[in-house]
Amino acid sequence: MKPVADHPRPPFLSMGRMDRLDALLLGGIVLVFLATRFAWLYWALPTCVYWEESFRWLSAREILHGPHRPLFDFQADHYQGGSLVMIFTSVLPFHLFGETGAAMKIAAAVYSSVVLGGLYTLGRTGFGRACGVCAALAYVAGPPLVAFWGLVVMGSHGESVLFSLAELFVFFGILSGHWRTPAGWSAFGFVAGVGLWFCYTSGLTLVSCGVAWLLLERRPRASEISSAVAGGLVGMIPWFIYNATHEFAGVTRILEVFGLGDPIDAWESKSIVEKAPQLLLHDLPTSLLRPFENAIDDRSMSVLAAAFFTPLIIALAFSVCRAAATLRSRLAGRQHSPGGTGAAGDFVFVVHGLVFLTALLGSRFTVTADQGIISYRLFLQPAVLMLLPAANSVARGFAAGSRSRSLTALGLSAYLLASSTATFLLATRELPAQEHFQINSGHLVRGVLLHRKHEQDVERAAVAARDSGVASWTYHALRGIGWGLAFRYEKDGDFATMRSHIESLPLVDRVPVVQGAIWSTGQRIGQVRDVIDSGPGGERERHLLERLERLDDLLEQELVSVRLRLRAETSNMALAAVTSQSSSAFDMGADRAVDGITDGDHHAAESVSHTEKDHQAWWQVDLGAVVDIDRIEIFNRTDCCSDRLRDYYVFISSTPFEHRTVEETVRDPNVFASFQQEQAQSPTTVAIGRRGRFVRIQLTAEEQFLALAEVRVIPAR
Repeated sequence: MKPVADHPRPPFLSMGRMDRLDALLLGGIVLVFLATRFAWLYWALPTCVYWEESFRWLSAREILHGPHRPLFDFQADHYQGGSLVMIFTSVLPFHLFGETGAAMKIAAAVYSSVVLGGLYTLGRTGFGRACGVCAALAYVAGPPLVAFWGLVVMGSHGESVLFSLAELFVFFGILSGHWRTPAGWSAFGFVAGVGLWFCYTSGLTLVSCGVAWLLLERRPRASEISSAVAGGLVGMIPWFIYNATHEFAGVTRILEVFGLGDPIDAWESKSIVEKAPQLLLHDLPTSLLRPFENAIDDRSMSVLAAAFFTPLIIALAFSVCRAAATLRSRLAGRQHSPGGTGAAGDFVFVVHGLVFLTALLGSRFTVTADQGIISYRLFLQPAVLMLLPAANSVARGFAAGSRSRSLTALGLSAYLLASSTATFLLATRELPAQEHFQINSGHLVRGVLLHRKHEQDVERAAVAARDSGVASWTYHALRGIGWGLAFRYEKDGDFATMRSHIESLPLVDRVPVVQGAIWSTGQRIGQVRDVIDSGPGGERERHLLERLERLDDLLEQELVSVRLRLRAETSNMALAAVTSQSSSAFDMGADRAVDGITDGDHHAAESVSHTEKDHQAWWQVDLGAVVDIDRIEIFNRTDCCSDRLRDYYVFISSTPFEHRTVEETVRDPNVFASFQQEQAQSPTTVAIGRRGRFVRIQLTAEEQFLALAEVRVIPAR
């Protein structure tokens, strides 16, 4: 690109060039980065897992094997196309290394290494090699917030940093005069447009560049604006294609964030005066260094915070001073910046920080202690970009006298050590055992996202949940919709609207929807209680806990009502009834045997109940009332261990069972007993022909597991 010959004012910024030494330095830093991240994935994968990744994992799997869906069905929400990019990026590692969570996260690690390359390149060309190296090392070290999200496959705020770096790179070229051409402006608009489609927070960089240009340069020419707009429109083509078929729902989220809609988020209403000190003194510091409360203890946090923030604040303060000098110089009409090469770059980043703070304080968005890492992810863009002006200050410190060089080295060492230590503590924190990246959990998250897409039309979300054609997948997707409904209630406490949404669904769909809402409410109650017990919770958290506990009670009542109506309309009296068993193994609860799913393959359907290896293990169901029972149909587990379900009794009683052992129950004159010696099939039918309310299936084995795919209780007609 040729510079404009009649540029009216000398540029304040010059662009350097990458050379072979830069390639070697960057290559070495990237190798160290990938080595540390792959080690994290190998030894501590659960500590970098985020729940929404289950949907990305499921989607990548479906792209390879089906069921095949329209392209935009894989987009996680209406306003961020980045999820599509990251899902399709994950397909190659899936194909090469197997369909595991670790394989999927290779895509995130590689993508983050590209961000690292962009960070080094922008630092090197805009400020000098020393700045690029310092910024890259800081990115390798963390901080923990950036390191965590750098291994999460989302396609959201974290990954959008790459587009911000690309925007700034082209903008620096324009600001230097080298790329101030129609092609340069078109490239800038194109990158900004793609960035807006990828994630709307990329727009903050666009606004920052616009503000910086108006302050440093005169108003752009009409031809420059038209070139940038044309490039932007081309870049946003995917956004227009999606929204043209989805009623331009992508605009809704932006309007909601800034008070022109009704967001689902339970954001606390706060004035700017309330938000500003909370943001600057608590939210930003906490999010950067301790995004998870259990990652670092309070004493260690105090030491690490001092070592981390002291040099960072000093470095950014010098950057602000250089930016202020640049602005004064430009307003005075001087031809050169008193801060020297790169000072205008400092100014652009300082403007970006101010634009970010203005947007955050002017929006409805608030950070709450019980949400933690979810709400902190909005800070990712400035957390990465502000490494560059800080690194520029470090580079200048090394270039000054010996005393300044020593202090700079000390500050940089303290920062890198604190950041890497905090990242290591986050990666090695202890977590309860949990299974990740399973098909049904993927459908559960898909249900949550379907609710967010079709919040005002839950029936439409349920139709989309049923399109898989597999009963267990539909069941979990419907549970996810219930999760979404409970999240909306948390915001406004409007149970009447929630109930109307539930009642808009077919009766058979209501049970999993309500069960999903009950499960997610229970999870949230635990989270809020933990916040209150640990100290940071206040009046908001106590009020929220009361609201959630009230919702839990209302949902339990709703579930009883739905079960009664469902049993009145179906031939299976056990469907969705209250169940229990002697114990639960592998988180395989008794209710799985009455969810309507007869698929006995546990790993495919995740719908098999399972006890521990108990003495005379048992499972039972309460039908809610004494009814005439014609027969019982028992479906066995089929993927393995089918021979365990043999030599068992089917007991029927009108009153709760008083005994635990087979021998005592058989002798009870009020209990009907039917012994089944042969291995159960799918189904095995047991004739009953008597009245009862409680049904128990119990093994005679001294120590054995009891697993049931489904139990149907068929009433007499």
